[in-house]
Amino acid sequence: MYGRRLELDAGVVEVETVNLLYAGDARFRIRRPLAAVVLGEQRRRLSALAGEMAAADLQPAATDVPARPGELCRTWCPVLHRCPAGQAHVRKYAGEETLAQRLADVPDDV
Repeated sequence: MYGRRLELDAGVVEVETVNLLYAGDARFRIRRPLAAVVLGEQRRRLSALAGEMAAADLQPAATDVPARPGELCRTWCPVLHRCPAGQAHVRKYAGEETLAQRLADVPDDV
């Protein structure tokens, strides 16, 4: 950056979260500007989430990891057909028809 004229905004930080396994897919990249005053709060939240991910990584089997249902259950999760918590989330927030369609879309080899 040396020698380039860059305008800096000390009140805002651009934060990007990437699921490295799917980094080439824009659905798995989130970029948001955060006001500097809320950065500490978000840092604590993301640090706690990273801790949860590390704990999940230590589990001997995927079935031992507690489910964290969310929007990806409805839009993407390839194991929704095996996850009662994810199915309940989709049913509650998107409806029975959406759940049925998602379950019909799951490939047989997953």
